[in-house]
Amino acid sequence: MKKVFNPMLFLMSYAPDVEKNMEIIMSILQATTESLKNIKSGIDNFHTSVLRVASVMPNSPLNQKQPASVSEPVTGPVPSGDAVSADPALQIQMPPQNSME
Repeated sequence: MKKVFNPMLFLMSYAPDVEKNMEIIMSILQATTESLKNIKSGIDNFHTSVLRVASVMPNSPLNQKQPASVSEPVTGPVPSGDAVSADPALQIQMPPQNSME
């Protein structure tokens, strides 16, 4: 980043109104900083809201009890084909295709 600003600052040093140009650059950088802070805050608030809504939903994975020990191996049949998870709440159910023939 410093390599980008060095030539620009060098060229600006020969301009007669250097202070005015530096004030403009400073205001642009401050506006960019505040915008990024606001965007990050908005994303954090959105994430918190989504987690709050997901925890209230009845079929949410957040509401289901987690096993006491995660280190124990899972035994049982291995799902085959298109089944990704043995938990029906985590599977996506596709609607049946209607043929219009």
